[in-house]
Amino acid sequence: MTLKEPNIEEGTSRSSSTSVGQIQATSSTQLEAANGLDSFQDRHRGAIVRLMLQSLQALGYKESLHKLEEESGVLLQSQHINQFRNCILAGQWSEVINLLPNLKIDPHNIKHVKFLIYEQKFMELLEMGDRMQAVQCVRKELTPLMHDANSLHKLTALLMCKDQKSLYKRSGGWDGKSGDSRQILIKALHNYISSDQLLPESRLFQLLHQAQLYQQQNCIYHNTLISDFSLLQDHTCTRSSVPQYTRCVIRTHGDEVWFVAFSHSGQYLATAGKDQRCFIFDVSRWADPSFQPGEPIPLHCLEGHLDSISFLAWSPDDSLLVTCSQDCSCRVWNVQNGECVLKFTRHSEPVLAAAWYPDGQYIVSAAQDKYVYKWDLQGKVKGKHCGARVNDISVSKDSKRMVTIDSDKRIVNYNLQHPLDKLPEHEATRGYMNNSRERHDDSDDGDAQSDGDGEHDSATAGLYKTIHRANDSLTSLCLSDDGHYILVNKAISEKRGCIHLYDIRHRPFKVTQKYAGHVQKRFVIRSCFGGANQLFVLSGSEDHKVYVYHRETAKTLFTLKGHSNVVNSVAWNPRVHEMFASASDDHTVRVWTTVPTDWADADN
Repeated sequence: MTLKEPNIEEGTSRSSSTSVGQIQATSSTQLEAANGLDSFQDRHRGAIVRLMLQSLQALGYKESLHKLEEESGVLLQSQHINQFRNCILAGQWSEVINLLPNLKIDPHNIKHVKFLIYEQKFMELLEMGDRMQAVQCVRKELTPLMHDANSLHKLTALLMCKDQKSLYKRSGGWDGKSGDSRQILIKALHNYISSDQLLPESRLFQLLHQAQLYQQQNCIYHNTLISDFSLLQDHTCTRSSVPQYTRCVIRTHGDEVWFVAFSHSGQYLATAGKDQRCFIFDVSRWADPSFQPGEPIPLHCLEGHLDSISFLAWSPDDSLLVTCSQDCSCRVWNVQNGECVLKFTRHSEPVLAAAWYPDGQYIVSAAQDKYVYKWDLQGKVKGKHCGARVNDISVSKDSKRMVTIDSDKRIVNYNLQHPLDKLPEHEATRGYMNNSRERHDDSDDGDAQSDGDGEHDSATAGLYKTIHRANDSLTSLCLSDDGHYILVNKAISEKRGCIHLYDIRHRPFKVTQKYAGHVQKRFVIRSCFGGANQLFVLSGSEDHKVYVYHRETAKTLFTLKGHSNVVNSVAWNPRVHEMFASASDDHTVRVWTTVPTDWADADN
């Protein structure tokens, strides 16, 4: 097997040699960096020593700590801080209050700090059974602060506790002065004391962890779940860590391939398309450099649909597979034996998309008849909704929300705590079918509009919310694993396509990134998250290429050639991060890995 560079296009090229001028420039840069570090050390010498002292204390090197304090003349903590800490641990509350002026606490926070201290004092008086002093604490110390009336009301209610056991139970976790309550108070007060006086806990370790995260986030080829890198050198991943080589070409389909998806375990790959068939492949060994996949042989060929298959989805446990067809039906298949176990025929027009509930007991399907049905594994309808034609659909992992994109150019958030048939309907929308391929109305790429929470009347408040209204056709949807983000493909006539990344924790949804470069004008092109921690965005394209974007920066990392027609669908293996797949109108599916080969591209 011959090693070769991947068949890719990138914005930068690599030189085969390094000139003397480049070496000199690098040396000059390194010298400037070294001088900058020297200056940094001089400016922050005292702070650096304090961080070292705190770390020595945390690591248990007390003798080294004292020697460093003596040699440097820098103390870990001021005398006032030591007194303050010791007085809290000793329960000397009057002394604690008297020391506050020495701690440089923001005047806006001083009432809250005193409230926390008096709260601890009050609780300890109750613990000792001294109710009279506890009442005096409330009247003369807590109440005059005029701060946090709600907490004060809860404290006074504790005066009704008969004994220590009931006090501990009703206080919500307070464990008494002999427990950790005083240490917890000290940690709570850390947030209000100037760092000049008291360093935040484990400050040096926090800074080192932040440095690791920063390097990981700025490593555009990062594709590993390992996050605890060596502190002794900078972290970088090479481009070879991202799939970019065709590992094998699947040629079992006799017509255009419209959809591809990996199982949740990453062991299986399902493909489907215009030839009315769905194939399942075992890909568990395909990323192994020593494995020779040859001509892939499917585990099962799922046949039974009477028209093209446009969508498929794996059940949460990968035991079942649902397929959606232009024959107006959905079929559920047993993955182990390839048999059809259920046929759902309530739709009257082609079915466009489906999604499983996380418990694996229900499926929601959407079709051109504008109905969304919720049905169980016996085929019984459990809910339905008629509105705009839904182009794609996804259900959150907590089963509370269903996110859809529709032909009204909206992203819609449904509250699944209410029956689907109680949701309001949309108006009729535009759109048409041509040659069994969904096409979309042309529109200008203008600024999208966001609808507020009050768009609908009070009768439907909390049931249905139009979160985002776009000016362009929305063709596909992908929900991130954490449920916080969605990718939405937009078809823009006369222009290149665009993928928007939305943060759905915001109301309305917030566009946090846009990915452009691929071509999408006429057809449904799908994108997905991928890689370790879903740090990449993968998309098909009408220019016959596969695009790999960096999720945070939106930089185009790779433009992969190999297909000879429109690339409709892509999928990144959720477990084997060094593998993804692409499906095309050229009747093939390509599986891409990090293993360099040239035999699979011999026909290009």
